[in-house]
Amino acid sequence: MIKNQYLIWNGIIKLVKNHTLILIYHLVFSVLLLGVFLKSGTSFLFYMGVFYISLIGSYILISFTIPNKKINVTFNIKLIKVPLFSLLTCVSLILIHFIYLNDLPIIRAIFFNQNIDIINLRQNISENSNSLINYLMSFNVKSFIPLTLLYLHIKNKNKFYWMLYILSVLYVFNLMHKSYIIIIHGPIILYCLIQKRYIYILKYALVSSFIIVSLTHKLNQDISKKNYFRYENIEKTSIWNGLLKRILVVPGATVSGWFENVPKNLPFLYGKGYGFFCKIKGEKHIKYSKELYSLIYPNYSKKGLKGNVNVASFMYDYVNFGLLGLVLSGVLLSVVFTILEKLFIEDLIMKLVINIVPVLILSSQAFTTLLFSGGWALSVILYFCFIKPTFNNC
Repeated sequence: MIKNQYLIWNGIIKLVKNHTLILIYHLVFSVLLLGVFLKSGTSFLFYMGVFYISLIGSYILISFTIPNKKINVTFNIKLIKVPLFSLLTCVSLILIHFIYLNDLPIIRAIFFNQNIDIINLRQNISENSNSLINYLMSFNVKSFIPLTLLYLHIKNKNKFYWMLYILSVLYVFNLMHKSYIIIIHGPIILYCLIQKRYIYILKYALVSSFIIVSLTHKLNQDISKKNYFRYENIEKTSIWNGLLKRILVVPGATVSGWFENVPKNLPFLYGKGYGFFCKIKGEKHIKYSKELYSLIYPNYSKKGLKGNVNVASFMYDYVNFGLLGLVLSGVLLSVVFTILEKLFIEDLIMKLVINIVPVLILSSQAFTTLLFSGGWALSVILYFCFIKPTFNNC
């Protein structure tokens, strides 16, 4: 009996170690299913099932056909120069962005009393900015800053660490996106959690909570005034209730919104929704994340607001190729998960630290965007360049 329990426990541990990312994605998919069901009942569960079966089926097939061997990647980097170089890179990109913005947006937001003014201000920070600036900002917030903070923490470079940490917190506060404060803290919180450094976790949790609550209070003034209202059929009565529903309901509800409108109100794109494909073909790139805003948020659209309706990664393939797109999306994601598992096969800790945040973000962003301009691929490269050798020597 004891032997059987031991074998079962060992099997569970082996499963978690070898298939960590696909297991984490099950949490993401469960949240999406919840939102879809609450918004549309069972109307789109078949489509969700097509993607899920494709993902799991192809992942199992690949896992059984490819040997469970590590993919070795090494870089010869002089580690002594890494702290200063990484710090200068982060600080330089922050300063460039502040110079481009020409002010501190969060200070300006304090003097606004209307939601529409604050929403327009936040859109001007990113959506209405220069593309190059947006790419640099994305690389910095989603890759350079979190990985550099982690590196400096591991190496006990306290002077550099605190300099960058304080500047980074002020920076993402001014970008006025709640998710950014979580992104820059993600790797280091996970690392500290695994290393049982609970004082650090408490510090990061307090800072993150303060930023999130402050931004929610300012960006959602109806919540801060404790007025009862409805936002796209989702009731909110408090900051915490609003945040909870934003995390658990809105991602799936947005998936339903896309399913409801494509192809009913907007046709399938057949490749025109992919920027790289359109550049090769010389065709216009159509962004349904923008086109669907007026259909999903008609009240805001009537007020003259424009924005993006970000959605789970597989929906971008659905609006291009329908059911076939869902199948292809599942296959592609299974391949990426398999490659990452091979790259990090002997390093469960850093596999979680580097990849868990991007996997969670798959609930609300296109896979290709997340992989490239979203900094996921860059984070993996930076890990193998200087985090891995540093971590192995600790």
